Amino acid sequence: MKPLSKKARLGSGIFLGVIFVILAPILLANSFGYHFDKLEDVFTLVKSGGIYVASDVSGVEIYVNGEYFKDSGLFIRNTLVQDLDPNETHEIVAQKEGRNDWRKTLPVYESLVTESRVLMLPVNIDTVEIYPFVDELGMGTTTATTTLKKNSELAEEVLVNGYVPSNILYRDLVNLFSGEDDDVYSTTTSLISDDLQTPLIGENDSATTTATSTKDIPEYFVDLGIENPEDLENLIELRNQVAWIDNGDIILNWIDEDDKPLYYYCLDNVECRDRIILDWESEIISFNFLPGREDVFIVLTRDGIYAVEVDDRSDRNIQEIYIGENLDFMKSSDDSIFVRDGFVFHEIIL
Repeated sequence: MKPLSKKARLGSGIFLGVIFVILAPILLANSFGYHFDKLEDVFTLVKSGGIYVASDVSGVEIYVNGEYFKDSGLFIRNTLVQDLDPNETHEIVAQKEGRNDWRKTLPVYESLVTESRVLMLPVNIDTVEIYPFVDELGMGTTTATTTLKKNSELAEEVLVNGYVPSNILYRDLVNLFSGEDDDVYSTTTSLISDDLQTPLIGENDSATTTATSTKDIPEYFVDLGIENPEDLENLIELRNQVAWIDNGDIILNWIDEDDKPLYYYCLDNVECRDRIILDWESEIISFNFLPGREDVFIVLTRDGIYAVEVDDRSDRNIQEIYIGENLDFMKSSDDSIFVRDGFVFHEIIL
């Protein structure tokens, strides 16, 4: 191959030098969070911002302002969206087949990253049914077997059509929902007919109960103007937050004076609130926090159970957990969710 002439080499060097002079400032500016934008018909460098999307779901498609951005990874599932125009809001949408979509319209500020976290429950949530009785084939049923006898010692609400449940796990759940310190079935001496010798409950089969301990009134209740925390309905304390129900709404408070409130308390980059109110369209009967989350409520209403974002910087994402009337739910000590629907308990598999 014939080498380039001296003139050609000089021309190429000048051309590459010009390209470097043009691109170097752009690349350097971009590394410091600037990008070119058109302001009043003039292209200029603008300081950009970003949005951090935390996720516990892998393989999620992320869209920014209606355009595909990227898929979240299998192991590193979080996504950082950079170079967004500041002092504007940007729509982030997360999608995955079989999961509920998550969408949020969030503000972006110069040189700052706006935090967010997706809520993407399965569209069809699996459940495991726990029945009060077991038939001759070992299958769960709501019908007492002929070997059982009716009980007249216990309250009607802990019986099933007058019978003590023969399923030990079912009785454990009845105890969990009762909120009592003692076993609600402790007065039962025999569950089966008098002519049968072996009872269905042995000495070591008593249900595990959840004990509650008396606590001193924390100082933050005084700061909140609460004299008797025991009077608060559905009071829950979770690390730096405390929440309860007031007139059918959830009142959530940040109580750590030494630490800045979490991102969803902050409507802008200047000042954060200490209180968030979830005002449901109908009365909230009870609530808890979704297992592993301090930014999502499990909410029981008259028509079902829902997962609801605490974050109200734009419309809250609300996703169904279990639909029905006259329901109840509890979260066990190991963070399992159980729903009581009539005479059947359902363990929720998220």
